[in-house]
Amino acid sequence: GEGATGELLVFSQVVLSLQLSFAVIPLIHMVSDKVFMGAFVIRTWVKVLAWAAAGIIAALNIQLVAGEVAGWLEMGGAAGFAARIVAFPAALAVGMLLLFVLAEPFLFRRGWKRRPDVHGGPELDVGEPSRPYRKIAAALDFGPADAEVLARAAALASSARCPLLLLHCVESAGARALGGEARDIESREDLKRLKRYSEALGKYDIDVETELGFGDPIRVIPEMIGRHGVELLVVGAHGHKGFSDWLYGSTIDELRHRLNISVLVVGRETPKSSEA
Repeated sequence: GEGATGELLVFSQVVLSLQLSFAVIPLIHMVSDKVFMGAFVIRTWVKVLAWAAAGIIAALNIQLVAGEVAGWLEMGGAAGFAARIVAFPAALAVGMLLLFVLAEPFLFRRGWKRRPDVHGGPELDVGEPSRPYRKIAAALDFGPADAEVLARAAALASSARCPLLLLHCVESAGARALGGEARDIESREDLKRLKRYSEALGKYDIDVETELGFGDPIRVIPEMIGRHGVELLVVGAHGHKGFSDWLYGSTIDELRHRLNISVLVVGRETPKSSEA
């Protein structure tokens, strides 16, 4: 009936009020600690007000719980027996837990004083710098970005004193159908251009190698990279927009995910690097 509903409502408020002490006391402990808060630690007068408020809340909670438990204990019959068996031990356990929350920072001060790691991982043990790349490759599409690709790749190869491999894939219908057996005009012209690039870079004392692939670059370039033991691939950004941006950008991303070496994507302005 209505009486039972009212009692249930009071009981729910008792349970909710118990949560306040368990929330306020740990909060005061935390904001009062210089290790955790640093320059934002609360001042002494704020601590006094906070503990006074926490004491009032705890006292009212204890009074409310004690009154409810006393009312249950006065009931006769099975309800009173259940209250004596369950309610009193439960209230005692909650009280002990509240005392533990109050005293825990003082009992375990050494462990509680540790500043938490912001990033949650072990600190990196920095060792010696990694060795230079042993071989660098430049993937060319004979487009506007080739000049920047060659310049970046040549600079890296010269700095590392390692060979530079120039790659290009012929994507004509004949190349896709016949592979390395294709001898069409495009294949011959592409090979000549690779040789011209090689001769031009050779003037700067760079050991240049060339290889012409046939077919889908997504499949062919990783195969050439694996055969030559390349450790860094330099490719050019497509520089397109709209549908072309989606098409060519997806191609570069798929190629990058098929490789397990470092990939440097360069444009006509700024380069960006990634680890495949």
